[in-house]
Amino acid sequence: MPRDMPATVRSERPKAVVHAEWALWTWTAWICLLGIYQTLASPSGADANLIAQVQATAGISLGDLRTVVIVGYVLTAISMALLIAQIGAGKRWVRASVLASFILEVLWVLATSDSTADYLTALPDFGLLIYALYLLYTPPGRDWFATRPHQAT
Repeated sequence: MPRDMPATVRSERPKAVVHAEWALWTWTAWICLLGIYQTLASPSGADANLIAQVQATAGISLGDLRTVVIVGYVLTAISMALLIAQIGAGKRWVRASVLASFILEVLWVLATSDSTADYLTALPDFGLLIYALYLLYTPPGRDWFATRPHQAT
């Protein structure tokens, strides 16, 4: 919880919003840590072919490519931390952003997955996001966001 958040906002947040924040923290850790692990693991199959194509096209070494991907995951974690802090502040636009990102992720998995393992890997993502969205879009979470002053930022 950010220290500069007014005590009234912190104290009146319903447990549903707090639990949604924890689900999003867990989701962020899962995505970033799994992604970094997969980046550092030896690629095989389709991943090895994709990496070879990227290396040939971009002229980048495997080590540099891994560094770029890991930096991307770190930036993702930082951006998610900022978004989760905004949820705690009652920003409605963040709630809508999480819903939109969930829809895009579902479409991405459906379009790119070609094995049961891909779908199984996506289950924790979907489970945590569905749980967080449920808490944010049903009472008392929805009601709490409705009482927040409408601000674009």
